[in-house]
Amino acid sequence: MEALGYNKTFGDFITVKSYIEEDIEIGGSKTRASAMNEEQIQLLIDELDNLMLNVTPDIKRIFHAAGPEIVDLIRVVNQETRQGFEGMYARGKALDIQLLDPTMFGETTWIDTTVAATTQAWFKSSATPLSIAEEEGYIIVGAIDPVVDPVITRVMIVKNSDPVPWQAINWEILESNVMAFKEPILLLPDTTAYGLKYPKSAGTDQLTPLGLKIVMGKNLLSQTFA
Repeated sequence: MEALGYNKTFGDFITVKSYIEEDIEIGGSKTRASAMNEEQIQLLIDELDNLMLNVTPDIKRIFHAAGPEIVDLIRVVNQETRQGFEGMYARGKALDIQLLDPTMFGETTWIDTTVAATTQAWFKSSATPLSIAEEEGYIIVGAIDPVVDPVITRVMIVKNSDPVPWQAINWEILESNVMAFKEPILLLPDTTAYGLKYPKSAGTDQLTPLGLKIVMGKNLLSQTFA
């Protein structure tokens, strides 16, 4: 990967410093964010870099660009938990990060059969949306569709019944079938959300959201955590 000329780390995008408790703008709203010290920021950088060790450079770039938003989201969740970020060794209400998987969205797989030119569910629905608890948060930075011929051309995420506008996907100009959202989509504590997708034709897709879930350590002690 380094031979391709991309050798940046999260330390190039996240400033190691102490943060004070303050009001911030995040995900289109103003909310309170907790303090976070330099040691927690450095631990976060180290853990993020470890998560990115075996991913492709194009995916790394997308995650790297969202570094400041990842910090802010953790601070917002920590405003509720008040136990700080402890990463892999988090226990109780201390926080850790996890790469997104289908179970975190109430799904069992991202493999789906599409119907041509019809808006379809990506994850959950308006009737049964994803419900984000007050002590967790999600950041979705983009998506990947690893099928040979992707058919999805539009995606939308609806937060608290407020739709984030459709985002077009032109797979022909994208590297490795990976797209970045124009801005990271942040699902803050006490939020509901569901995703929609629009295919150009019938087929099979595996549209997979790229991002992280901020979660309490005590919830990671069960192998079935979601």
